Amino acid sequence: MRAGGHPDEPKLLFKQNKRNYENMKRTTKKRRGRPATGQDAVTSIRLSPDFRDALDRWSRMQPDKPSRSEAIRRIVQRNIARKT
Repeated sequence: MRAGGHPDEPKLLFKQNKRNYENMKRTTKKRRGRPATGQDAVTSIRLSPDFRDALDRWSRMQPDKPSRSEAIRRIVQRNIARKT
């Protein structure tokens, strides 16, 4: 028997480490980047500074002060509904 320890200690530690390693291997790896916030596809557009200012002014005049993205969605939806 070793000094200061139980004869089975190294075996127990090995089994515990092996079990922990197996558990680590089974976990899914984290994906890189920002997590997805929605299921809809992202569409990017370029806006001139003048158009952006006009859009922000329109947004500030609305009772609920929508974000720029929400303002664009509302304007597009209203114009599509008007034409159909």
